[in-house]
Amino acid sequence: MNVLSLFAGIGGFDLGLERAGMRVVAQCEFDPFCQKVLKKHWPDVPCYPDVRELEADEAGRLFEIDENGEVWLCQEDATHDMT
Repeated sequence: MNVLSLFAGIGGFDLGLERAGMRVVAQCEFDPFCQKVLKKHWPDVPCYPDVRELEADEAGRLFEIDENGEVWLCQEDATHDMT
């Protein structure tokens, strides 16, 4: 099964999905540090910096995606009181 990993972070869920037999075919992550970690561990997997640039139909067609590996961990909520 092919997976598009949105908001990939450093790839923890990607690693778990691969161990479960799935194949990560593309990742999307905004943070430059996280992008470096993803590139080190998944050098052949394209990583897009902006989820807004990915169109669902186009991404599904390009990568033959079966599942979307989204996990909603809202950083805004997590850092809301850290001013």
